[in-house]
Amino acid sequence: MNKYTINRYILNFSKDLKLWKSCSYMTKNILFTIFIFFNVIIKNYTFSQSFNDTITIEEINIIETKKELYASLTKKEIDTNILSYNYHKKLSDLLTSHSNIHIRNYGYGLLSTASFRGTAASHTQIVWNGININSQSSGQMDLSLIPIFLVDNINIYYSGTSLFNTNGALGGSIVLENKPKFYTSTKKEISIIFNHQQIGNLLNLFYSKKKFFFTTKFYSNFNSNKYRYYNNTISKPRWEQQKNAQQQAVGLWQEIFFRKNANNLFSIKIWLQSVSKNIPPIMTFSGYRRVEYQTDKISRFILEYQRDKKYYTLKYNTAIALTNLIYVLGDYIKTNENDSFYVAKANSLSYEKAIYNNLDFRYKRNSKYEYHSTLSSNYFNVSILNKIKTDGQIYNCSRKELILKNYLIYNIISKLTGYTAMNIQVIDYKLIPLTYIFGLSFKPLLDKKIFLKTNFAKNYHLPTLNDLYWTPGGNADLIPECGYSGEMNLSYNLKYENIDIDLNSTIYANLIDNWISWQPSEFKYWTAKNIKKVFARGTDFSFQIQDDSNILKYTIAANYAYTRTADVSDKTNLFSQQNLQLIYIPLHNANLFVQILIKKYTLSYSYNFTSKCNTSYNTDNYRYTLPAYGLHNLTIGKNFKTQKNKDLEIKVEINNILNKQYQVVLYRAMPGTAFLFSISIK
Repeated sequence: MNKYTINRYILNFSKDLKLWKSCSYMTKNILFTIFIFFNVIIKNYTFSQSFNDTITIEEINIIETKKELYASLTKKEIDTNILSYNYHKKLSDLLTSHSNIHIRNYGYGLLSTASFRGTAASHTQIVWNGININSQSSGQMDLSLIPIFLVDNINIYYSGTSLFNTNGALGGSIVLENKPKFYTSTKKEISIIFNHQQIGNLLNLFYSKKKFFFTTKFYSNFNSNKYRYYNNTISKPRWEQQKNAQQQAVGLWQEIFFRKNANNLFSIKIWLQSVSKNIPPIMTFSGYRRVEYQTDKISRFILEYQRDKKYYTLKYNTAIALTNLIYVLGDYIKTNENDSFYVAKANSLSYEKAIYNNLDFRYKRNSKYEYHSTLSSNYFNVSILNKIKTDGQIYNCSRKELILKNYLIYNIISKLTGYTAMNIQVIDYKLIPLTYIFGLSFKPLLDKKIFLKTNFAKNYHLPTLNDLYWTPGGNADLIPECGYSGEMNLSYNLKYENIDIDLNSTIYANLIDNWISWQPSEFKYWTAKNIKKVFARGTDFSFQIQDDSNILKYTIAANYAYTRTADVSDKTNLFSQQNLQLIYIPLHNANLFVQILIKKYTLSYSYNFTSKCNTSYNTDNYRYTLPAYGLHNLTIGKNFKTQKNKDLEIKVEINNILNKQYQVVLYRAMPGTAFLFSISIK
C-alpha cells in the first residue's frame, strides 16, 4: 500500500460525516496526526526528488543592540532560544523552569497562576500586545491557557517597574509581544506531540514580503490525563488512579501586518481559543462519583496603526476581548448497587466583555532621554448567571477606566540614568490616587556592563468584581489595596569571546495596605476581607552563562528567590519572626537549567525546587502544610536535514524522573514520571 492509497482512505473516512461525528476527540487527533505524517514526513523523504520548491534568498545579517536607557529598569527578558526550545509548552511551564516567579498549579493542565515576590495572583498582570488580559471578574489569568509558540517576546517587570506598561500590578507584570518579520520568506512549520495518553498538533504558516507579513497558527491538544498517585490523605494510604481529568483545547491565531512605507504600519491580531477541562476530585473525596468541568471560550481582536517619524512614534490601537466560561459541579449519590441520582451543586455561566482604546506617543530626540505617554479608555462588563439559583443571577456589573500613563527615562550624566513614571486613573468617574515610581541606575565603569539600580514606587489595586459582588462572599465595602515598594539591584553582564555571562541580584521590600484575602467565615463559606497591613520582603538571584562556540554550545541558568510575606497589622516590629507567613507562599523557590548542544544533538536537564508552605493559619496541624519537593526533568533531541533541505526535530522528554509525589495546592494530586515525544518539521 503506497502513500497515496493511505491518504485516500484517510480522506474518505473523514468525509463520512456520520462516522466522523461519532469519533472521539482523541480519535480525530490521531487521524489528523497520521494525515500530517504521511503528507509531510514521507513526502519529504520519499518524494523529495519529484518536487523542488527551494527558494534562494540573499543573506540577511541581523544585529541586535540593547538599549542602554532600558537597561536601567529591573526587568527580565526571556531568551529567544529558551522560547524556541519550549515552543510546545504552556507559559506556566516556562516560568516554573526559567524564572524566580512562584507558579501555583491546581493540577496538570488546570488553573495556573503566578505570584511575584510574595504577592497574590491578582497582583500579577498579564499584558498582551498592549492590553491587559487578566479576568475582570477574578482578577487573575490562567497561564495554562497561553501556549508559548504563540508569542515572540516575553518580558517580566518587577514591582514598581510594572507601571511602565500597566496598573495595579503590586507584584509585577508579564508582557507578551508579537513582532512582524519583514523579509522575503515563506515558512511552514508543523509539530506533533504525543505520548500514551496525550496527542497535540501545532501548525504555523508563515508568509512575508518586504511590505507584508502574514502568519496563521493553529493548535489542538487532547490529554486523557490518567496517572497514578499515592494518596496519603486517607486513613489507609494507597495508590490510586486519577479520574475525571480529561482535557482538550483548540485555538486559532492570526496576524496580518502591512507596511505601506517605512513610516506607516497597519496590523490585525486575532486570537480564538476554546479549552474544556474535567476537574478531578480532591484526594480526600469519598463520595460515589463527582462531575466537575469547566469550559473557556475566548476571542481577542486587536486593530492597530503605527506611524514612525525621525523623533517620535505615534500608535493607536483598539481591541475587544470576549470570554465565556461555563462551570458545572455535581455529585452522583448512590442509592443501591444499580441506581444513583444526580445532585447539582453549581452550574454557572460567566460572560466577560472588554473594550480597549489606547493612544500611545513616544518621543526620543537622542540617546540621552525618552518620553512616553499613553492615554487609555477602557470598558469592562461582567455578567454571571447561576442556573441553580432561583433568580438565576449572581451579578451584572460594569467598570469604566480612563488612564493617563507618563514615563521619562533620562541619562543625567554618563554614569547615571534616572527614570520616573506617573499614572493617573479615573475609575467609574472617580479619581484614583496617583501612582508613581522614581528610580536611578548607576554604571560605575563605562566600559563594563555593571549596573547598580534602586527605585521606590507607589501602586494601587482595585478590588475585582468577584471580590465586591460574588454571591455568597463578596464584600462591597472592600477598600482598594495600596502598595509601597522599594528595591536595590546589582546586575552584571560580561562577554568574553563566545561566552556571555549574566548576573542579577535584588533585595526588595513591599508594604501593602488593605490586602484583599478570601478567608473562611462563620457562615460556612469563604468571604473577601481586607488585611490591614502585609509586609513582603526578600531577595532574588539569577545567573546565566552561554557559550556559542562552533563545536560545543551550552547554557547554564539558575534562579533563586527568598520570600517572607506576613500579616503585620498588629505588630510594631515588621521584621519579627513571630509574624506568620501568609498561606501558599513558600520561603524558598529555585530552579536550575542546563543545556548542551553538540552538532545536531541536544541534551537538557532542569531541576525545580519549592520549599514547604502553609495552607492554613492552623500551624499546629501538619495536615495543612505542604512538604518541600524537587523535580528533575530531562530532554534529549536531535535535528535532521531532509533531502529537500527542511528541518526536522525530534525530542523525547522525561518529566519528574524520580516519580516524586507532591502537591502544589492542598489535596490536588500531581503526576509522577511522564514521557513526551514530539516531532517538529519546518
